Amino acid sequence: MIRRLSVVALTLALLPAGAAVAHGGEDHGDHAPIAATTPNRPGLTRAAATDRFELVMTLEAPKAGSKQHVHLYLSDYATNAPVHGATLSLDWGQQVTGQVSETKQAGVYESEVSFPAAGDYAPLVTVNAGGEADLITLDAIPVPAPATPPVSKNLPWLVGVAVLLLAGGLAWWRWKPRAQRDVHKAEARS
Repeated sequence: MIRRLSVVALTLALLPAGAAVAHGGEDHGDHAPIAATTPNRPGLTRAAATDRFELVMTLEAPKAGSKQHVHLYLSDYATNAPVHGATLSLDWGQQVTGQVSETKQAGVYESEVSFPAAGDYAPLVTVNAGGEADLITLDAIPVPAPATPPVSKNLPWLVGVAVLLLAGGLAWWRWKPRAQRDVHKAEARS
């Protein structure tokens, strides 16, 4: 009797587990993964759209005084098709501009920019494509001031120990010959 009850209990306990494993709605076929349009890069991403174009801009974490590589992805707003053959100009304000060139990939453009100082730079992109022109304003890019190297918390201790060692070595060097002279003088008197 106990054996039958344990078999029934075990069967009832394992019944929901089969339903959890076998469920529909998932495709487990051998399909190749779809490549992302924008590569996964660390840094900043800004996006904007007008009634004609969509623009996504990616750049590495900006640093004042160093060159930054900027990627621009341009697509048609209505069809989401990449726009190739467009002429783009990039104005960052504060007398910072960048030359934009088209890459081999459709709708992908690139530029290099150097931010002279820390501050907020609001990029303005002018697009000329297929007889249509548009201005696209993106959110401001914060450029932090160059980081100063951190001062070690142990620096005062290290300086103090170095001064003590230097003073001790100087005192030893200065007083040792005098002590030896005193010994020689004492021997000469006796």
